[in-house]
Amino acid sequence: MRRYLAIIGAVIVLIAIAVAVYFFFFAPKTPGISVGPSQNPFGEGENAPAGGDTTTGVPTQAGDEVAPNLVRITEGPVAYGTLARSVSDTIITTTGSGTSTATSSTTVFDTEIRYAERESGNVFAYRFNKRTLTRISNRTLPGIQEASWSGDGSLAFLRFLSTTENGSERIDTYALPTEREDGGYFLEGGLDQVLVNGTSTVVTLLPSTTGSIATVARIDGAQAKTLFASNLSSLRLYAAGKGYAAFTKASAQSDGFGFTVSAAGTFERVLGPLKGLTLLPSPSGKSILYSYVSRNTVIAGVFDVATHTATSLPVGALPEKCVWAPNETAVYCAIPRTLTGTWPDDWYQGVTSYSDRFWKVDLAARAAVLIVDPLAVANTPVDGVSLTIDPKADALVFTNKMDGSLWAYDL
Repeated sequence: MRRYLAIIGAVIVLIAIAVAVYFFFFAPKTPGISVGPSQNPFGEGENAPAGGDTTTGVPTQAGDEVAPNLVRITEGPVAYGTLARSVSDTIITTTGSGTSTATSSTTVFDTEIRYAERESGNVFAYRFNKRTLTRISNRTLPGIQEASWSGDGSLAFLRFLSTTENGSERIDTYALPTEREDGGYFLEGGLDQVLVNGTSTVVTLLPSTTGSIATVARIDGAQAKTLFASNLSSLRLYAAGKGYAAFTKASAQSDGFGFTVSAAGTFERVLGPLKGLTLLPSPSGKSILYSYVSRNTVIAGVFDVATHTATSLPVGALPEKCVWAPNETAVYCAIPRTLTGTWPDDWYQGVTSYSDRFWKVDLAARAAVLIVDPLAVANTPVDGVSLTIDPKADALVFTNKMDGSLWAYDL
């Protein structure tokens, strides 16, 4: 009996040794960094994500209507950069009974607002008319500062602060698919800007020792090629029709310049030198909203790219706090009650913040119409940034720079 037990024990030991040898020498190794719903490549956040259902794909009621037509979507901060798109649902109705029934369908349109929660990096879709919130990605990417979206919302380029091996900090970018678990990828580290053009192209801007290098690639990161290499540093780049528009770092202390950039990467100076110059091209690239500082006053206008003529506006609209109407006949802007401090330097550095009213500026009539004043109707000061509008101009979406909360107004 003892001999029998000894033989069994020896067999068990040999099997254990064989298993250990297999896993140590032959089993496939786990790849480096991977991003998934159960793994956080950047460390665990201190607090659990807030807002929405914990189960991906389950809608919950959300949003607080703080005043007529004005909704605060989130209490907590979101990443700068949201997507507003038009969506539709088909409702099937059956009438009659027994053998005599008839069905009919009705199409109901809504505005879907996609955003990334700053703390967790989870991506949400908010239905503005239904007032429902759905988590569409629960991958944990803490500390997201900025999000850039493909036109259909299927891919979000999430930008966050990371620490390199030598202890220095830089901005990294992860391309996160919002509707599937695979296909995500990291972009080159230390990028100044990531710009998505439609649903097929992504442009990245990298600082260099001699200026700036822009690279254009397919939305999946393939077929990358240099768009331009410029001796201009600290550029800000926007999509403008088939090409781009750019301006140099804005400051009240130095002259700034504005450019159009062709699809081949050729620069043409169209604005400047002007102190504190900033700009925002229209979606087609035919017009450019711009502003600059003159004797402590903000001067705003619209530049016609074809004719090279400028038209002044009746209000001191700040391009960083504006969005073009889809038909390009107007701009919607968050305009401060009073402009304190040195614009734009103090605002960029967080030294000062503003309490804004929201206006629609009709470009043909050169007239401004008040849309909403959050302080007056909701007793809440809002420093509006990252303004977005859906293609049907149903909802104006914006972030309050003071606390990072996301808001929308029913137009």
